[in-house]
Amino acid sequence: MKIKVLVVDDNEVSVSLMKNYFNNSEVTIMDVALNGLEAVNLLSDNNYDVILLDLIMPVRDGFYVLDYLKDNKINIPVIVVSSYNESDTIRKVSEYGVKYYALKPFNLDDIKTRIIDLYNNKVNNDSI
Repeated sequence: MKIKVLVVDDNEVSVSLMKNYFNNSEVTIMDVALNGLEAVNLLSDNNYDVILLDLIMPVRDGFYVLDYLKDNKINIPVIVVSSYNESDTIRKVSEYGVKYYALKPFNLDDIKTRIIDLYNNKVNNDSI
């Protein structure tokens, strides 16, 4: 089993850390988008199991991606990873059905566990 992840984050250091951490694990980073517009372009062509999504990015932000997923009825589990810690924002993100909000800097073991949990829940729900 390989869990295909799209990482949407403009912080290249964070992306590099994730790539190194997930190398040779059941989680594989299929693609990286540095802003919301790149993410939307990738989503139209690929099938991801989970999206790791930052909120604050240049060009288009994470809410642009969440709107795109909602408007196009794309049901891919999203984990928001952000340094933005404001209750209004966290509440707004939850209204999109985001299951997990991780504050940067986050623990990669925790993120991996969440990715696997979301993947397993999606697979189990899709087979019902």
